Amino acid sequence: MIGSLIVFAVIIAFGSLDTLGAQQAQRGGASLVGLLFPLLILFGIFYFLLILPQQRQEKKRKEMLSKLKKGDRVVTTGGIIGTIQRIEESIVTLKVSANTNLKIEKGAIKAVLTPVEGGENSK
Repeated sequence: MIGSLIVFAVIIAFGSLDTLGAQQAQRGGASLVGLLFPLLILFGIFYFLLILPQQRQEKKRKEMLSKLKKGDRVVTTGGIIGTIQRIEESIVTLKVSANTNLKIEKGAIKAVLTPVEGGENSK
């Protein structure tokens, strides 16, 4: 969907650029503002559809990583699920089973899992 919108915007921008160029050539010269206007519109579309949402997502991720605490259940980017045992500066120790602890980088944590009602042993 976003890709088709971008392609459509490019076609419109270059089509209007071609039209503006032809009109300016008939009048005797091309205006710099008239030539840059479609490119500015294209940049605006890219900013609002690609750059701004990515910045918001990164801000949420940094906030989530800063709120990590001992006892949180997390999933890593590799799909490993574990409970945080210890947090150092950039290293987190996860308990993945009774006798298995893993040390991972803090940035490798993808999400914090919501706790199950009644705890894990409520089956």
